[in-house]
Amino acid sequence: MPDNSVVFGAAWWDCIDEQPVHPYPPATVFFEQIDVPYGAEQRARLVDLLIAIATRFPARRFYVKQRHATQTGKTDDGACLPLADILNSKPRLPNNLQLTDQDVTSLLAMADACLTISSSAAIEGILAGKRVYILADFASRQHYTHYFKNSGLMVQADAIDFCKGGYPTKTWHGANVANPHACAEAMLQRVLKGTAQPRTISVKRPLLRLCIFFPLLCLRYGRPLIRRVRVTLIRVLNG
Repeated sequence: MPDNSVVFGAAWWDCIDEQPVHPYPPATVFFEQIDVPYGAEQRARLVDLLIAIATRFPARRFYVKQRHATQTGKTDDGACLPLADILNSKPRLPNNLQLTDQDVTSLLAMADACLTISSSAAIEGILAGKRVYILADFASRQHYTHYFKNSGLMVQADAIDFCKGGYPTKTWHGANVANPHACAEAMLQRVLKGTAQPRTISVKRPLLRLCIFFPLLCLRYGRPLIRRVRVTLIRVLNG
C-alpha cells in the first residue's frame, strides 16, 4: 500500500560536539536499563561480565551510566536491582570502572565506544559515529535485542574487541537509523525538486493475521463488531 509518511529518526537525539575519534585514555560507556536484563540473577551476571570486560582492557576507562527507576516511572519489584547496588557489593572493582550520572550526550562526546543490551543510547552512539556493541549474551525478544538483528553490532562479551567492529551494516543502518537533524532538510529538498517518491510497505503478514483472527473476533464480539464495521464503511463511502 502506498505510504506518504516520513520517518525522521531518533527525534530525542541532540547533536554532540565530538571529541577526537580516539580519545586518550579511550573510554567505553555501558548504558544501564531498568528491567533489561530482568531478574536478580541476570543482572548479577551482567555485572560480572562488565567487570570481566573492564579487567581485560585495563588501559580503557569504563563508565556505567546509571538508570534510576524514578526516571522511568517503573517500580523496583526486586527483579530490577540497580547495577550500582550489585557493583557496590563487590569486595573489589577494577580501577578503570566507575559509575556515572552524566547525561548521555556528554558521555558520548568523551567516549569512543558504547556498550548496551538494547538501550536507545545505542542509536545515539551510531548517529555520533561511535563504535557500538550490543551484548549478545542477553539476546532475546524480551530484551528487545531483535531490533538489532542483522545489524552486525551484536557480540558476545568475551569476544569484544574495541579496535574491531562496532559499526552497523549499511543495509541495516539505512532501514533502521536516521539522523533527525539531516532527514528533514533532505526530505524538503526532495519535495522541492519533485524527486520524493512514495514508499511501498508490504502488509502481507498483517492481512494474513486479520484473515485468521477476524472469524474469532466475530464469534467473540458478534454484533458490536459488525455494527462498528458497518458504521466505518458508511463513513468511508460518504467521504
